[in-house]
Amino acid sequence: MRILVVEDLYANQQNLQGILAQYGKVDLAEDGPETIRLFNQAHQEGRPYGLVFLALAPPTIAEYQAARHIRAFEEAQGIVQRAILVIATKALFTQDILAIFQRGADLYLEKPFSSEQVENYMKECGIPKKKRP
Repeated sequence: MRILVVEDLYANQQNLQGILAQYGKVDLAEDGPETIRLFNQAHQEGRPYGLVFLALAPPTIAEYQAARHIRAFEEAQGIVQRAILVIATKALFTQDILAIFQRGADLYLEKPFSSEQVENYMKECGIPKKKRP
């Protein structure tokens, strides 16, 4: 599985990359526009992302637009098996969390989070760890 991690802080990028590398190939993006570019490129290459992990604090309009773009792109292309979209951010008001799901997120994870929480989310989504060679 290909995984796209969108995180604005380098240390958090490295942490998430270490956790999620157990599940597939991880690519990193720093913001919404780069997310859209990499997501589109992956589909053009025929190697789409199965998981997009938007982990920003706080998310900006560009990241929300990236989430909307991902869902609009999948719908326009008739993609049946959508990428799992996880949005992780600092504590928000209930209406903000609802807005995240309205933008197409499958899961919301509050920052800071532990590797155990991420692994539990992966398990809930039915994503197995990679087999070791």
